[in-house]
Amino acid sequence: MVLPSSEEEKRKLGVLVASGGIGGLVLALAAKHKGYAVRVFEKDLSAVRGEGRNRLSNALAVLEAIDKSVAWQIMEAGCVIANRTNCFAEGLSGEWFGEFDLLTPASRKRLPLTLVICRMTLQDILVNLVGPNVLRNKSKVVDFIQEPSKVRVILEKGEQHDGDIVTH
Repeated sequence: MVLPSSEEEKRKLGVLVASGGIGGLVLALAAKHKGYAVRVFEKDLSAVRGEGRNRLSNALAVLEAIDKSVAWQIMEAGCVIANRTNCFAEGLSGEWFGEFDLLTPASRKRLPLTLVICRMTLQDILVNLVGPNVLRNKSKVVDFIQEPSKVRVILEKGEQHDGDIVTH
């Protein structure tokens, strides 16, 4: 058995993430919390900020496993949709024609509640937690090269970065 030298023990695994979307940011956050050297490359953060809402139920458990404070920030910014009576309304008159309570049956069965959060708010929270020293905006990955001991990503403007793992 060959033991690594102290220099090798100190070297952090380099994780290169070719996406600043929600999935890439969550992966970067998890890798960062595990002590890996992480870099995220995104071609244009404003392009992945599309409007919409993200529903999080099982995802909250994953975020909580990464960092409880992350899950808490997201829960504070979002809205638990099972904490009130939910309704359907007719679009023209606004008249309610169906109501259903999600909290009571979910609580009885001890099911997770669903959280809804604005996609832009969620991305802002993740961007802030990943940090500006990790995330590189306006950095489109156009290719990668697998070498025996490393992987290299090549950015649109010719810049190159080495790591141990690359994910898209």
